[in-house]
Amino acid sequence: MKTLRKIESTFSDKAIYKVIDANPLDFRKTLDSNGKKVVSLISIKKSNPLFSLKEKYKWNELKPILIRELRPIFDSHTINYKNSESLEDALENFFKLTTITSPLPELNGLDERILPILRKFYLGASDYNDKLNYLKQLATSQEVYLKKLLSFIDSTSFQSIKGFGTVIDKLPRIDPKKNRYKKALRGVKSYQFGQHCWRAYNRRNVETHNAEIWTESEIIKTKVSCIVFMVYATFEYFIEIERL
Repeated sequence: MKTLRKIESTFSDKAIYKVIDANPLDFRKTLDSNGKKVVSLISIKKSNPLFSLKEKYKWNELKPILIRELRPIFDSHTINYKNSESLEDALENFFKLTTITSPLPELNGLDERILPILRKFYLGASDYNDKLNYLKQLATSQEVYLKKLLSFIDSTSFQSIKGFGTVIDKLPRIDPKKNRYKKALRGVKSYQFGQHCWRAYNRRNVETHNAEIWTESEIIKTKVSCIVFMVYATFEYFIEIERL
């Protein structure tokens, strides 16, 4: 466990046991002289593309920050998830879907758009104009993220999409109440992250089609909603992403 936590400091005991059981060629299980089970790490697959990408984007530094930001939000919502995965697991699948190679060239390179922007938001000093530019990139990346998700789980429906709203319609678990179409945020219920969905969807359209000057508070709120919306989609389609 100490060895693995040097690679991934936020690994839970459950996650480590899962890794050990899933990689029998990398771990040796023996008994010591007292009959106690000992698990030894035989090798670390540094050639694994996912491992290299985590190093490239400093994911192990960024993920704990995202957990601290998102945990109060996710803990405050009562949602009947189809699985009992943790926020940490969902973020791992968020990273997986962001970085995985798609057979459709237009859906690749998403990691180069989202992950550096998140690092700049949380770990880099930036002025107001930088934050506004980062937000535009993050907000417009949502559509590509959801398109990528849809392309893997329902390639037939993917062929008929026309815009951001259509993509969400094809992923009905993430906005079943159609909160994004409400006229104003005050008419949106918080259930199933409706307010974050509304803000992520509508602010993205404003920024894309009719850019406005926003306050720093609006920038931060919209940034958080964009992240919540994508991670929430990851929760709702967790099993499907796990199978990729």
